[in-house]
Amino acid sequence: MLKPAYIREATKAITTPRQSVELAKSGQLYVPTIRKVVKDLGETSMEALVMAEMVNLNIVLNLARPMTEAMMEATAPLVVQHILDDDCDVTLADLRVIFDRAKKGVYGSFYGGIGCADIIGWIDGYVAEKCAEYERWHQNEYSRPDPYERSGIDEKADRNAYREAMSRYIREINQANN
Repeated sequence: MLKPAYIREATKAITTPRQSVELAKSGQLYVPTIRKVVKDLGETSMEALVMAEMVNLNIVLNLARPMTEAMMEATAPLVVQHILDDDCDVTLADLRVIFDRAKKGVYGSFYGGIGCADIIGWIDGYVAEKCAEYERWHQNEYSRPDPYERSGIDEKADRNAYREAMSRYIREINQANN
């Protein structure tokens, strides 16, 4: 079962898609995915977390036409369902980063207010960035040569090197014995 205190601490460690990917691949920090939260706490709990982010967004942005409570109640299930349907690896930290970016104006100005399509667009943009980071990580991880790979070694040269090393070893033993 996920503890709220752990979730708060875990989500503070991630501020970019790159950090999210690096921490996920390093195994240093476990940040639950939206899918895991829905499984453990239920879909209504996840919707409540999304609604809390939207309420906070409304307060911080001081919009001329803020989202009403009814709009938030209608939007939260759609956002959660979009994340679950997309089968993307969105974590709670990623969701927090998405809303923090909106508060900082990364997604532009909100003259006419915000709606469900805006929030889903932010999620899709962030997921695209995160996928690009996964791809970059994957390319870096698998472009390094494997030190244990022997398929490219010339067998004849390898045999000659072995014979040379053995003859040197035998000479050294003979010199030590004399």
